[in-house]
Amino acid sequence: MSATLMSHMSTVGLRQMQRNLSAILRRVEQGEEILVTRRKRVVARLVAPDQATGGRLEWPDFAARAQGIHLKGKPISATIREERER
Repeated sequence: MSATLMSHMSTVGLRQMQRNLSAILRRVEQGEEILVTRRKRVVARLVAPDQATGGRLEWPDFAARAQGIHLKGKPISATIREERER
């Protein structure tokens, strides 16, 4: 794919995406938005991460969430013991 073609393109087909991933990602890093199509239907939109976050994604704290969860019923180990005794 020529550089001239890529500079004017905001939509790229899946096959072109696979063949030119590095070049397309460079364009996204420079702030361009790229729509990825499969069979002429848009299936994804590539954009650079928000500059305010410095490119870092915020992940939820799953361990903190799990501390507040109280499951109903008895522990699975007790259920297994009971099943073995039958």
